Amino acid sequence: MTNSVPRLAAALASRGVSLVYAADGSEALSYLLQRIPPGARVMNGGSATLEQIGFLDVLRGGRYAWLRPAIAAVEDRAERIRVRRQATTADWLVGGAPPCKSAASSRCIRPAR
Repeated sequence: MTNSVPRLAAALASRGVSLVYAADGSEALSYLLQRIPPGARVMNGGSATLEQIGFLDVLRGGRYAWLRPAIAAVEDRAERIRVRRQATTADWLVGGAPPCKSAASSRCIRPAR
């Protein structure tokens, strides 16, 4: 773990966001699957990290109520705005962070409670 990870964790904590450090993608995916209960409403930010570790495949598989595709499916502008606002109340907001300067990477997840 690089020296920047504890500083980043402290900065995020001051905003109510927790950072979880994972040594590799497998560990990060395992953490997410253990932490987020099946059926939870999940929103994700655009993240190559989540794609690389396989979490978007899990979301596509139906384990969770994935909110992002519902937003993309709405064509009416007013309805899309309503659905986006609704997504801000997801049970979980999940995002990834790029790898640190070491070979390890950090993963950022936040229960949206």
